[in-house]
Amino acid sequence: MKKYIVLIVVLLAVSAGFAFQRKDVLLGGYAELISREHKTKNQIVTDLGLYPQVGVFLDEAICLDLIFGHTGPLIRIMNVGAGARLFHKNIYAGASFSVLAGTAVSYYEVTPKLGYLIPIVPNAYLDLQAFYRRALSSNKLEEDYAAVRLGIQVHLGKKPQADSDQ
Repeated sequence: MKKYIVLIVVLLAVSAGFAFQRKDVLLGGYAELISREHKTKNQIVTDLGLYPQVGVFLDEAICLDLIFGHTGPLIRIMNVGAGARLFHKNIYAGASFSVLAGTAVSYYEVTPKLGYLIPIVPNAYLDLQAFYRRALSSNKLEEDYAAVRLGIQVHLGKKPQADSDQ
């Protein structure tokens, strides 16, 4: 129990210094190892998914995202999507909508998510995210699962200005 209390205190202390401003940019993305059943081959296949994204803050708490993606080499799928995240310090909740097209598939997906940005160096963060993906095509369910992924986000915001006492 003491470990959990210490962990919560540390996470709250780390998040105290976060501040995003209007027009700040978060650039980053995720890499994902995806194992799924291939419907036409009737076997389990494993692919690598790469999901770069760029987010722009409308104010201190709301970030609009543009998301791209590529999954391959076995099941080649490209996607483009948009989403939004609502931040409270370094914790966020959000959702995205993407359109996917690939080898013999075309569908769309909705992905609600919760995340936590962990600082690693100034203006760079590990992005720990829990998400739920629901993908549909012509009223047919293609994918439906929840998972956790880790990504990188770089804050391209304004640099802190040095104080001048003169």
